[in-house]
Amino acid sequence: MAYDPLQPRFTDNTLINPTAGWLVADASLSANILYSIPYLSPGAIEIDGCTINRTGAGSGNITTAIYKYNRVLDQYELVTNTDINTWNASATGFQTISITDTIMNSGIYLLTILADVTLSGKNSGYTTQFPYTPLGLDATGVSYQSLTKTYTYTATMPATLAADSSFWTFNNSYYGKYASFLLNQS
Repeated sequence: MAYDPLQPRFTDNTLINPTAGWLVADASLSANILYSIPYLSPGAIEIDGCTINRTGAGSGNITTAIYKYNRVLDQYELVTNTDINTWNASATGFQTISITDTIMNSGIYLLTILADVTLSGKNSGYTTQFPYTPLGLDATGVSYQSLTKTYTYTATMPATLAADSSFWTFNNSYYGKYASFLLNQS
């Protein structure tokens, strides 16, 4: 079957990579940095969990959340049920945390991850080669791939995040690897 850019890509029959990037297992997390991967969902996706892949044991704490862009207020708002802070950073392999069934309707989303210690090259994430994302292009016409923000670790993610460059640093590294997670389809 040909890849349909309007449908999420499946890593297997359950795990969804909703982004324009490709799943990698060696992305790094730096302590106290919010990493966010944007994606456009053209239709509703129902999820009942999130999954990370750890290729090496670490320590510390990891928190993840999904945010949806609110065009009226020009901010990202936490999607109910998606703030997860029970990840085991010392475990290796695929790790799934179940959540209450959640419908993510069409819109622009951020997959956001935050750790309190640096976890180098041991995390699931996405790599890209200049796909177009909902973030648009920089002044030279290069597509932005991810957003980062220095942010003191907290086990509970904030209810809203700003949407502009006064808050975020926009990244456009051609072969960048950006830490993130997968969605579990209900």
